Amino acid sequence: MKKITLSLLIVVGLSQAQDDIGVQDDIGVTAKFGTLGFGLDVTKNITSDINLRANINKGSLNLDATDSEVIEDGSFELESAGILVDYYPFKNGFRVSSGLYYANNQVDVSSIEEENNVLIGSHHYDLTKDTKTNVSIDMSGVAPYIGLGWGNAIFGSSKWSFNVDVGVLYQGSVKTSFNMSGTAIEHNSGETINLSTNQQFLKDAKKEEHSIKQDTEGFEWYPVVSIGVAYRF
Repeated sequence: MKKITLSLLIVVGLSQAQDDIGVQDDIGVTAKFGTLGFGLDVTKNITSDINLRANINKGSLNLDATDSEVIEDGSFELESAGILVDYYPFKNGFRVSSGLYYANNQVDVSSIEEENNVLIGSHHYDLTKDTKTNVSIDMSGVAPYIGLGWGNAIFGSSKWSFNVDVGVLYQGSVKTSFNMSGTAIEHNSGETINLSTNQQFLKDAKKEEHSIKQDTEGFEWYPVVSIGVAYRF
């Protein structure tokens, strides 16, 4: 009888200790939308004021490349997954978040073909049906995140809750490449040139690549804004 009573006291004591730090068995799932695309968060609390959050995101954004005469338009393909720690300093919905993402973000572009008087680098070229253009803008890799937010998918009077995140990802240096192959016509001279071997064009291609890299420098710091709806199971 004493052993049973002692066991009951231990169980009650452990349950009370768990309640004191606010650990629950509940899991919160959040569907959201924002600058990382459509996302899904899964949240579990560690203490009453700290949650652990894992998420995946995917989406696509249109990219207007009006500064380049070679790139007509593009699509920013977004893929990322992250692990975040949410800290609630005021015991309400306000949170401070930090963590790491792995991003696999790429830019796919379409090129102008059979176009006359296109400026590439420092010279003008007439592009023909034999001209092939390949532009790569790569923002993949591990990216630290820091941000603020509102909402707690674990605690609250209702199983449903509203969530907002505002923060920034540091993606680091963006990797770019610009390549053209086939043939084109040097606009002023009318000479048909091989784009893979012509020294003037290769220098112009490097200048164009540098220009594209300058246009993407702002992507080193990528803003993260999202809104979502969470449900606690």
